[in-house]
Amino acid sequence: MTQEQVLFYPLYNDIMAKHIFGYQGRAKFLSYFLEDFFDLENGSLSELDILNSLVLDKYNIHDKGLELDVLVKLINGDMINLEFYSKYGRIAEIKSFVYITNYFRKELKAGDEYDSIKKISQINIVKNNKLHKTKELKSEYLVINKEEPSDQILPDLFQIYIFDLDTNNDESYNKNIRLKKWQLMFNATTDKEMCEAIKGDKIMEEIYDEMKRFSKNEWVNDFFNRDEFIKKSAEEDGIEQGTYNRNIEIAKNLLAMDMKDKDISKATGLSLDEINTLKDENN
Repeated sequence: MTQEQVLFYPLYNDIMAKHIFGYQGRAKFLSYFLEDFFDLENGSLSELDILNSLVLDKYNIHDKGLELDVLVKLINGDMINLEFYSKYGRIAEIKSFVYITNYFRKELKAGDEYDSIKKISQINIVKNNKLHKTKELKSEYLVINKEEPSDQILPDLFQIYIFDLDTNNDESYNKNIRLKKWQLMFNATTDKEMCEAIKGDKIMEEIYDEMKRFSKNEWVNDFFNRDEFIKKSAEEDGIEQGTYNRNIEIAKNLLAMDMKDKDISKATGLSLDEINTLKDENN
């Protein structure tokens, strides 16, 4: 196995992210990330409750009912929903908005006092962001008056964040060094990249050890290599199945002609991960 080969499934993948951050037994990993994300002191969010805590195994990893990635309740009652997207387009954004508004509504029951409701925040951690490109690693979105941006609706109760893993802005190092380290860790796909990202950080080193352990499971490999994984990527991007199937066939033909992966990606719109999966199927 060479240095350039992927030794683990990257943290930006929703299954790996759910495994690392979505289990109460590893809550310190999530606390550590959220403290860095909101630029808080270490230990300030040490007490949190993962409401949909789950240990992923070979039986439930295929469960399509696992819609929410990580739903968290803080000690003060505030809620945070984290969603992880390897592609972020219109379909993903609609799903994200539906999730947060649905849980905002569920927090209110008949007869409740409306002013007692707690804040609910949505954090979308995304790669291949096709919508809200900014120069910032972290962008916050609120409901505002178009003519008067300072006129906001419930800014203390409702907000959506986008953590754009593809943002390339040197200034972000100075704004939040801790968040920049997370960007490098989420993006790492080789051991060398990961070791450079987490150097000197004990909690991140623990996370990486757990990622490697999880990636060695045979049923995890089976999940990522199945045909449905490719189809899921297309559905998230809002691609019609007929068009997608044609692109798959074109990609297979181009692979047989020994065309470079990057050129196939440009010709078909398929990601490099999808093309690599097709290559593995033919071996």
